[in-house]
Amino acid sequence: MVVIKSPASPYYSPYHAGALPTNTTNKNSNGISNIGILVTAFLAILATGGPTYSFGVYAETLKATFSLTQSELDTLGAASFAAGLISWIPGLLVDAWGPRQALLWGGAMQSFGLACYWMAAKWGNDVILEATGMTSIIPILCGLSILIFTSNNMVIGGVFKSIVTSCELGTKGNAVGAAKAYLGLGAGVFSSLFHAIKTSSDLDFLAMSSVCAIVAIVLPAALALPTQQLLDKKGTKDDSTNQHYHVIYVGLLALSMVVVGSSALTLFSHQSNSSTTKGFQIPDWLHGVVILSFWIGPVLGLFLVPTSTALQESHRKQFQRSQSSIRRRVRSAMERDTSAGTLAQNKGERMMLLPPSNNNSQANKMVYHDGDNDDGETNIGLPTTSDDKQVSWRPDNDDKQMSWRDDDDDDEFLETPQPIPDRTLPEMLQTLPAWLFLGASTMLVGAGTMLTINMGQLVQSSLSAEDDQTNPQQTAAACLAMFSVSQALARVTAGAVSEAALQWKTTLFGIRRGVPRPAFLVLSCAFAVAGHAIMAMTTSSNLLLFVLGIVLTGISFGMLWPLMVLVVGDLFGTVNHGANYMFADGFTCAVGTLSIAKFLTQFVYEQHIEGDETTCFGEECFRITHAIISGLCLISMFACVALLYMTRSSYGTLLDER
Repeated sequence: MVVIKSPASPYYSPYHAGALPTNTTNKNSNGISNIGILVTAFLAILATGGPTYSFGVYAETLKATFSLTQSELDTLGAASFAAGLISWIPGLLVDAWGPRQALLWGGAMQSFGLACYWMAAKWGNDVILEATGMTSIIPILCGLSILIFTSNNMVIGGVFKSIVTSCELGTKGNAVGAAKAYLGLGAGVFSSLFHAIKTSSDLDFLAMSSVCAIVAIVLPAALALPTQQLLDKKGTKDDSTNQHYHVIYVGLLALSMVVVGSSALTLFSHQSNSSTTKGFQIPDWLHGVVILSFWIGPVLGLFLVPTSTALQESHRKQFQRSQSSIRRRVRSAMERDTSAGTLAQNKGERMMLLPPSNNNSQANKMVYHDGDNDDGETNIGLPTTSDDKQVSWRPDNDDKQMSWRDDDDDDEFLETPQPIPDRTLPEMLQTLPAWLFLGASTMLVGAGTMLTINMGQLVQSSLSAEDDQTNPQQTAAACLAMFSVSQALARVTAGAVSEAALQWKTTLFGIRRGVPRPAFLVLSCAFAVAGHAIMAMTTSSNLLLFVLGIVLTGISFGMLWPLMVLVVGDLFGTVNHGANYMFADGFTCAVGTLSIAKFLTQFVYEQHIEGDETTCFGEECFRITHAIISGLCLISMFACVALLYMTRSSYGTLLDER
């Protein structure tokens, strides 16, 4: 045997930094690339989030048009949340039809529902009520709200179904986090776009959203998503790399800065009428172009980034060139070694590349095998490097994927562990981990939506009671912007960090390595506990603590959404992910919002109204509510600890599969 001691270069060791793409293996190397799937998902998810969370844009105009009371307006705003209890139905359709049909039908229904809502809102009094003989437009608008919300759920389910089935461990968390961030930014982006094309009525926001549903959901799904039959036949392969997500993160950061900056600039212009303030304003059309560029540009730019398959092919060719060079050096060495003369004529040789060894006596080397079990070897003294575990590395049979193994193992490759079982929705609901997860998530959703729904009253009662200089509307808008930015950044971070944490070198959680995702649910609960506890102790003179509580609660709220997508897929499989995830999303949103954000908050608020007034003033209006929510989130944190303990073995299996 002839052994060449070789340096640890990218061609010799798969563990060398930058030697291989992020995904060194693809489960289906002949499958359909998932880049087009990701592009469609990122375009569609923002177009879905835009109209879903923008009721406040046209709520006042709607109230004035139909002379609605505040209670009737609240009913219209809450109608869509009630539809969350049936969100598992669109999830079942996603699993049955596949992501492409779900986005086509969901986008078309969303566009139709928004167009009908727009027409009913603009001409309901003159046409619809007279033609039907109805005395109120509210039942019609509530029905359309449910249709729009249900179609949105179908699109959202299709988006995340396509992501979790086309992305592997290592990129799945990045993709889910980015998609959730786009969903969270949807309302701000659509509001800014509508401001750029401002019309005579705020109700025209619905018409704009209807057009965007066709352009950003239906058309990309028709052009870029493969049919379910093609997916069943060929499968998908994860072609995304870290560079793809770097592009998306830059786009998200830029989009967030533009939306928040324009909102702050608008707020500043309302506070001052000076000519200097007016000089900061940019034309509305340019503002719209900038927002569209930062939304669509980075997403379409994913097509220009080199894919994992292209990088693997490049590394394979580099490896082959390096191997050819080493073979020539081996032959030259054998010709000089007379004792190896017979080996030079043997036709059964093969080579293996060995990265640096932890054992000083087993240096980094390239081994030339002659096909016999001889123990002789000749070393050629090239520079050696230190201390890694000795691993044999070689191309697979199809010469496209790279694999490695420990030389000390008896088997050539590690055994494939048993996969996580794919559970249907009824099977999932029969497990204790599912209910621990649903209970904790419900409390976290309620803790977040309590702020988004009641921000105006919170500011008015908590901060304006003793400060005549405070503008409640502007302060509420600024606080809501802080909440939105913090939760959007948390959506991106939670997905990416939880994915990276799966590979952290720690045995703290009783598995071979890594941090299971439920650990981040524990962290999310801790942020919610701290945020609402701080707001419960806030006085009217301390705006800084109030904002800190909002930011911490926003981080908690944002962390939950990508973790919900990922944990459901990790623990209950991806085959029925559409129904399982949409049930979790709808159930927690409906129950958490109605029980905590509406009924609990409203009950405490009304108990502190003095006399015949309709508005509550003072810290006591929400103090008890904050304290109760903080306690509920503390209980949820212990539930997440139990979930972490019960599911750690499942994450051990996932890591072994990787």
